[in-house]
Amino acid sequence: MADESSGILGPFHPLFFAEIMRVRYQDLGDLVIWPLDQEGARYAFLPVAPSIQKNPDGQPRVSLIEAGEIAFLSVSTEWMVSDARLEAVRSALEALHDEPVQLTFAAVDGVQAALEIGPNTRIEAQSTSGMPPYAAMFSAQLPAEAKAIVQAARGPLERRI
Repeated sequence: MADESSGILGPFHPLFFAEIMRVRYQDLGDLVIWPLDQEGARYAFLPVAPSIQKNPDGQPRVSLIEAGEIAFLSVSTEWMVSDARLEAVRSALEALHDEPVQLTFAAVDGVQAALEIGPNTRIEAQSTSGMPPYAAMFSAQLPAEAKAIVQAARGPLERRI
């Protein structure tokens, strides 16, 4: 576990939090959950990775403006899983416990967000909104190597950034 607390996963990976808190956690792939009480009726969760926010039409909130060699990227992110996913997890837990289960976003402080495009290419870092879903908005001029990566990813852009 200690090896996963740095590098790709970073020091804010949910499994790193769970290890520090010495709790019995369950890794569900896209989120990590752990009980908040002995009865198992209350669970905390943390998403494993952030996602790009969607507008009301379901389109990713990403825009790329190019002017010759210059490119500006604007992207809105959040650290959350869908309501449908949380409901599926809640239903599975309720089936195990045969009682209503409460799922709450884990209490975390000082969540920072970083826009990274490609290996070792940090474009911008900032504080998030401070409350779930810990939203962050990035708007930055891209260096040439990051611009090339974004241009290559134009189709499924939301999966690559």
